[in-house]
Amino acid sequence: MAQARHRDIRGPDLTAGEIWPDGQRPHSVDAVVAADDYQRFLEGKIRLAANFGIEVDPAEVNPILKPHQRAIVLWALRGGRRAIFASFGLGKTFMQLEILRLVVAHLSGRLGPAGIAPNVLADPPAAARALLVAPLGVRQEFMGDVRALATGEHPAISAEQRAELAAWQAGRPDRVMTLTFIRSDAEASGPGVYMTNYETVREGKLDVMRFAAASLDEAAILRGFGGSKTFREFMRLFDGMRWKWVATACPSPNEYIEMLVYSAFLEVMDIGQAKTRFFKRNSEQADKLTLHPHKEREFWLWVASWALFITKPSDLGAEFSDAGYDLPPLDVHWHEIATDHRDAGSERGGQYRLLREDAVGVVQASREKRHSLSARIAKMMEIREIDPGAHRIIWHDLEAERLAIEAAIPGITSVYGSQALEQREEAIVAFSNGRFQELATKPMIAGAGCNFQRHCAWAVYLGIGHKFHDFIQSIHRLLRFLQTRGVRIDLIYTEADRDPPDRVVGMSRDDVNALVARVIGTLKRARLATGREDDTQLDIARALAAAGIDFQREHRLTPADRLDFWLDGLVIEVKLRANSKAAIYRQLERYARHPDVRAILLITGTAMGLPPEIEGKPAYYLSVGASWL
Repeated sequence: MAQARHRDIRGPDLTAGEIWPDGQRPHSVDAVVAADDYQRFLEGKIRLAANFGIEVDPAEVNPILKPHQRAIVLWALRGGRRAIFASFGLGKTFMQLEILRLVVAHLSGRLGPAGIAPNVLADPPAAARALLVAPLGVRQEFMGDVRALATGEHPAISAEQRAELAAWQAGRPDRVMTLTFIRSDAEASGPGVYMTNYETVREGKLDVMRFAAASLDEAAILRGFGGSKTFREFMRLFDGMRWKWVATACPSPNEYIEMLVYSAFLEVMDIGQAKTRFFKRNSEQADKLTLHPHKEREFWLWVASWALFITKPSDLGAEFSDAGYDLPPLDVHWHEIATDHRDAGSERGGQYRLLREDAVGVVQASREKRHSLSARIAKMMEIREIDPGAHRIIWHDLEAERLAIEAAIPGITSVYGSQALEQREEAIVAFSNGRFQELATKPMIAGAGCNFQRHCAWAVYLGIGHKFHDFIQSIHRLLRFLQTRGVRIDLIYTEADRDPPDRVVGMSRDDVNALVARVIGTLKRARLATGREDDTQLDIARALAAAGIDFQREHRLTPADRLDFWLDGLVIEVKLRANSKAAIYRQLERYARHPDVRAILLITGTAMGLPPEIEGKPAYYLSVGASWL
């Protein structure tokens, strides 16, 4: 039998006639059949995600949804396990709510004969319940969109659309969107769509398998692969769930491991299997992945079979209009503060510096921020005078900055990590609704999920942060579709902040690694006492001070948590001896959940190991056992 001369496989639309170059074709029928078989064989080796979901009549989708939202809802329901990576303002909240409402309606027998895909479980769960999991502080956004879907009460919805909605809902109570917030199993007593936060699920307060379907909002929280308790617990708790979705505006497609994490959670493909299939292995760094060149097209075809990336409606096709989806103008102002070089410090050898060092790493940047705080506050007050009555958000990174802001602007409302959850949510809701003028908070606290654009179009950054993800998320609390005004951004920095635009778009992990390497190197060169923890801590303090590393002793992270050492984000915990390794790990987990913590270093004489990350924060281990002596 003649062999087919394979040139290129261009996907399922490739015809047998394209296999031979220059129009050359074999003359025998057997050869043509062999070529067709070979092509089917090659195409069969391409892995695409299967459909696990339900087919829904488009007429069952809420008419309030825009055409691109309706198309994505139907696609996600058909797949059953899908990722929605839609840019800021494209309606992820509407889409997730409608997906879960339709699942509940289907399981309640409200959708008529619409069929189930043949490869899903045959027996439906006893209760028609669906769960939405979201970060802290965004409940109010979802409840507002629930009202819009149920009543049409929304500035962007016309009277004609509200009338159409009412007619569509007539006689069909299942078409009226409802959402119930819960924190325990007892509160999920009947069919419906429920909402909770990540902490409730992660701490085991809710049995997620009592729900037939779930959607994770701001699912980038899963990106802390391996070391994150959120990732580990969610993989375990949601394993085998019939239908599940993830949604975020900030996926990192170039971080291949993040794509594999989403795939694993959705049970599309196991992480180990995906690594073997698509990537070169790195014997030194297991999660540093390099895509095989010959697998690149297949990899992205596979990703596209379960994940949808969209930055504007027309990404789905020319028939989807971008009308109303133009981002407002963005006006960025950089404000450089002159550095006071009179306190430039000295080199290790004692020679005085003429100029202060550039604030390149986390430690240097934090030191520079403290040193320049009064000047930056003065610049912030000067910027505010441009329009004293405007609504604005003041972003900052350090607790010292928050206290200085509160001192400079009496009566300003602040949101910070040690506040009670209810107090934080009340402040965020009030600012979102325009009930007060200025809010001071950190990007890692309120930078994701909150919509401030209705009453605010101005943000002032008191300093330059080190986390691009947090920074870009905070920008898009204001720079969103449906923002009616131009957005103004003011960034304050000092001349010691080298290349400020590069800093803003830089990643912080290298800075954290550099800080930890410097600290560990310093402590290894020192001779630490190993008898009593108090003596060890005193030696650590002396070594850090001698190396010029700024730190705080007995730093109060929360009312219940006091840290041995605090280096503006790096926690150093000293545990020479402990009866329970599990107790040490639980303590470190508690620290890592705090938004101000960037990394953890455990110094111990107890033989134990740590994962690379705890709660998505880098974790390091320094032994001071007998070998230290």
